[in-house]
Amino acid sequence: MRTDGITQMRVASLHYYPVKSCGGTPIQHATIDARGFVEDRAWMVTTADGLFLTQREMPRMALIRPRADAGTLVLAATGMPPLQVIRRTIGTRRDVTVWNDICATLDQGDEPARWLSTFLGSPCRLVRMAEDFVRQTDAV
Repeated sequence: MRTDGITQMRVASLHYYPVKSCGGTPIQHATIDARGFVEDRAWMVTTADGLFLTQREMPRMALIRPRADAGTLVLAATGMPPLQVIRRTIGTRRDVTVWNDICATLDQGDEPARWLSTFLGSPCRLVRMAEDFVRQTDAV
């Protein structure tokens, strides 16, 4: 620690998570906007009735390797064909419960829902945070 009160740290690796609770993607640099890293946790896997899923309930989520780029999400996992998902910006809005918050999301369609349901062995949906939704976080 420096004597001026500033701590310097070396970053050994940096990851972001396009789909909340799925595998991380290593990055060398990141674009940051008002929500943090662009595309970080922009998508979520939910139950059919709107509860977000985590690796606690679905450990196989850690085996899904998502990659996001310019409005496209690619889902990859061993034993599954890769799935390209073009981000939907209009469509079915779904309220999703994330811990104690209700988040406005857009359902990303039946094809990603089938892919995820097959891999995870349980009915689920892929949603993306609505562009006009801001989730409040605790101040640090």
